[in-house]
Amino acid sequence: MSLRFTLFSISLVLLFPLQIHSQELTLQEYLLWVLKDHPMAQNAELNVQRGDAQFLQAKGVFDPVIVSKWKEKFYQGKDYYNTAENAVVYQSPFALSMVGQLDLNNGDYLNPEAYTGKDGLMTLVFQLPILQGLVIDEKRLAVRRAEQIQAMAILEKQMALNELLFQSTMLYVDWAIAEKRKVIAQDLANTAKDRYQATKQRFLGGDRPAMDTLEARAQWQSREIFLQEAALQVVKSRLALVAFVEERNERKNILSLSILPQGNTLDILPLYKPSGMLEFGLANHPELSWYSSKITLLNWEEKWKREKLKPKLNVQYNLLSKGISDGSDVSFSTQNYRWGLEMAFPIFLRDARGDLQLQKLKIKEAENDQEWKRSQLRQKAMSLEQQETIVRDQFVLYSQNVNLYQRLLEAEQIKFQAGESAVFMVNQRENAWLENQLKALEYERKWMETRIQMSQLLFMPYF
Repeated sequence: MSLRFTLFSISLVLLFPLQIHSQELTLQEYLLWVLKDHPMAQNAELNVQRGDAQFLQAKGVFDPVIVSKWKEKFYQGKDYYNTAENAVVYQSPFALSMVGQLDLNNGDYLNPEAYTGKDGLMTLVFQLPILQGLVIDEKRLAVRRAEQIQAMAILEKQMALNELLFQSTMLYVDWAIAEKRKVIAQDLANTAKDRYQATKQRFLGGDRPAMDTLEARAQWQSREIFLQEAALQVVKSRLALVAFVEERNERKNILSLSILPQGNTLDILPLYKPSGMLEFGLANHPELSWYSSKITLLNWEEKWKREKLKPKLNVQYNLLSKGISDGSDVSFSTQNYRWGLEMAFPIFLRDARGDLQLQKLKIKEAENDQEWKRSQLRQKAMSLEQQETIVRDQFVLYSQNVNLYQRLLEAEQIKFQAGESAVFMVNQRENAWLENQLKALEYERKWMETRIQMSQLLFMPYF
């Protein structure tokens, strides 16, 4: 399921609260309910919010900082010194950092170099790395890392919701199959009961032997047991549907057996055509996009580690001006300045070179993982395409067999009514019909599961 579709589904839930129809809970209604209320869906959203918070935190490294320092020493009646330093420090999103600073220093024993007079000293500082840190530094890397983590969190949310929707859809399918099985069991139980009562009446009339009544009674009891098992399976499937919901009206409605699944669950699931759909789905698959984001992050880290092979050469230039305590304007001039250089360079660079080599290995490993994942997804998709065809054909064959055995059963019942057959033969025909009917349900479920797996794999909506 695409992110756009997921967000659209969630918006539908928020705009139109779930209202279960009096007789039917559709698959779409149920899945929208899951997206809204399931704890795993809520955790997936929390993961995105965590990524947003980490990105906000990383951007904080470029927030301007106000710094204030005061120092005073007064001892034995002597004013040794009074110093005040107030500054605004700004690290730009580029390599340049700037500081605006006002110093007010005086005192009898103050270092003459630090003396500013009563007006103070205004300083505008520019600091720029000339070599290492010019292209990228740790602060800019932190922001890049947070951007990729944020993107990966969104992809992780898509994958988590996709898995949740797959599991939820299968629970719904199991419920639909259980309800169909129960209907079949109920019809058979009713038919077996009617047959027993009719056989008993005909036995009392001398038209049927006692053995027929015993067999009809045994068959009726077997059908009742089958009905109880089917009813229990329905209860289990309903409980699985609402296991994540707290006690409230929706849960009570589903458990009350007054709500049924939609009758055309198989029809609303898409049929897939191999032409182009596989490559389109894999090209946009979030798992592969997740690896792409990871590789992008590793490449940024490699760029920084390559940057550390350069010498450190930082230049700082300070423009100086008198303070503003006398009300005069502040004016900076290139005639009043202070500047300096700082340089450092490890002789052998073994630490930086080893770190860079390890980073290259990480990138290669991530690329291999992505390629292996792409191969797995493609192989799984091709396998599901073949499986979908086979399971569909098996479902069709069993459905045809059900019709054939239905006709045989009806013919045998006509013969039984005419006194030309026995209860044993009718039961045999009915058992053969039931066996094929259950097989048809089994392969109907397999067919739906395969189509749902294709939807999950290719991230395409199935409702």
